[in-house]
Amino acid sequence: MIRQQIPNVITGMRILLVPLLAWLIMEHRYVETLLLFTLMGLSDGLDGYLAKHFNWTTRFGAFLDPLADKAMLICAFVTLGAQTLVPVWLVIAVVVRDIVIFTGAVAYHFTTHKLLIVPSQISKINTFMQILVVLFAILNQLVWVPQVLFQGLIVVTLATTIFSGIDYIMVWSKRAMEALRNETE
Repeated sequence: MIRQQIPNVITGMRILLVPLLAWLIMEHRYVETLLLFTLMGLSDGLDGYLAKHFNWTTRFGAFLDPLADKAMLICAFVTLGAQTLVPVWLVIAVVVRDIVIFTGAVAYHFTTHKLLIVPSQISKINTFMQILVVLFAILNQLVWVPQVLFQGLIVVTLATTIFSGIDYIMVWSKRAMEALRNETE
């Protein structure tokens, strides 16, 4: 194996763990869920560190890493929502945002024949908030979590989900229009 592929292998293993994450949540095995979710989060940090620190970045990894993050978070939200551990309306907002972004990315790629995935600052904040909601939902099954704090996280996560979705739509629509204008000139 080429060293440059190590981050992609780690990311691929994270994707392979997504069904196990769903199963653990559905089986109410929250200690194991917490451990696995933490391991998956640490692996995300490790593959990012290796890719950047050793310049082991690849075009494939640039697509695979956000896909792994989305698979992990959507899986966690859907299964936690199915267990009524997070509000269904938040699950819907998270999933719809990601569907809109994915659809927009595909449309942009077919329009411009290129796609560079660069997460915005609000999107990074949104991902962080989503991770916190998942962690607190799991922790809430193991230890007492102040509900006002958990509800506050849910509200902030909804807001960042909406704002980051709107931000993606505005930024990528503008870029698509500019690309189309440049092609016609």
